[in-house]
Amino acid sequence: MKNPVALRVLTVVGALTLFAAATPAAADDHLPTAREVVDRYVEAINAREALEDVESIKSTGTFSIPAQGMSGELTMWQKAPDKMLTRITLSGIGEIEQGYDGEVGWSIDPMQGAMLLTGAMLDQIRDQANFRGMLYEDDDIDTLEMIGEAEFQGEPAYEIRVVSAAGLETTQFFSVESGLLLGQKMEQQSPMGAVPVTQVIGDYQEFGGLLLPTTSTDRMMGMEQKMEITSISVEAIDDSVFAVPAEIEALAEPE
Repeated sequence: MKNPVALRVLTVVGALTLFAAATPAAADDHLPTAREVVDRYVEAINAREALEDVESIKSTGTFSIPAQGMSGELTMWQKAPDKMLTRITLSGIGEIEQGYDGEVGWSIDPMQGAMLLTGAMLDQIRDQANFRGMLYEDDDIDTLEMIGEAEFQGEPAYEIRVVSAAGLETTQFFSVESGLLLGQKMEQQSPMGAVPVTQVIGDYQEFGGLLLPTTSTDRMMGMEQKMEITSISVEAIDDSVFAVPAEIEALAEPE
C-alpha cells in the first residue's frame, strides 16, 4: 500500500519511471514479522488515530526533472474513500492531470492527450487512490512478507514484500530505527508497459496529526524526478474537484 502523498506523482509521469536496486540480507528468526513492521509504521505516523478525523488532504509543492531542466507546480487532492486528482504544470510542457473518481481513472497531458485508464493502469490508480491504504488493513492486502534486512539509502531497513488486493506488488523499506517508510521499489504501469521504479521519501512532517513525507526522489534510467511538498491542508474537498473531464467522458461512451 502506498503513501498517499509521496507516491501519487508516479502515475502521472509513468513514462519517466526509473530503477535503483537495494541488496537484501537473508531473513532470520530474530526479525520482526512483516505485520509487526507495518503496524509499527502505522503507529509511528499516527495514521489510525488521525484518519478518524481527516477525510481529505490537499497538497501543494514543486515537481522537477533536473536532467531536462524542467520544473513546475504540483497540486494533489485526495478524499476518502478513494478519490484523487494530481495536477502538474511543467515549464515547456504544459499541464498534466491524472485522476480517479472512485470508478473512472483517467489522464490528460499535452503529449498523449486524453486517456481512459484500463487494465493494470486502472488497478494501479485505484490502489493509489485508497485513502486508508497507509493502514495496511487486511481487506486491502493480499500478501505481507518479510524478506530480511537491507541497507536503503545508507540506513538499515526491513525489506517487506507487499501485494495489494488488486495484485500490485511493491518492495518497501522501513527504517529499523524509526519505523518510518524510507522508500520502495515497484513496477510502474505506463502506456509503454511496466517500468521498474525506486522511490526514496523523507523529511516527514506533521499535518493534522498525521506524519507525512514531504520529499520524494524517483530515479529512472539515469534520470531523477523530484517532488517537494511545501503545504498540506486537511480541510474538506468538494466531490466536484474529482469530476471526470468531458473529453474523458467522451472516451468512455460506447460507440
